[in-house]
Amino acid sequence: MMNDVKVECIDKDHLGLFTVKSSDGKREYCVDIDLDDMTVYCDCPDFKYRRQTERWGGALLNDGSHHCKHIKSVLRLHWRDIKSR
Repeated sequence: MMNDVKVECIDKDHLGLFTVKSSDGKREYCVDIDLDDMTVYCDCPDFKYRRQTERWGGALLNDGSHHCKHIKSVLRLHWRDIKSR
């Protein structure tokens, strides 16, 4: 569930690299948001094997149908900060 995760920014200067941890701390995934290319990436299996659509990996930032729950969590919690950088 999206509410059962902890989102942390890894690179405070870049504001595009995040870790998303399950509430039990057993799983951790990395989410990368690239505003220059307008793409997102997550290293979870759901995203890597089912959702990424771009030639070199990732998905378009504005294509929510290809975002995993980890990407959605980061965007829901940090979008205002990310887009204002």
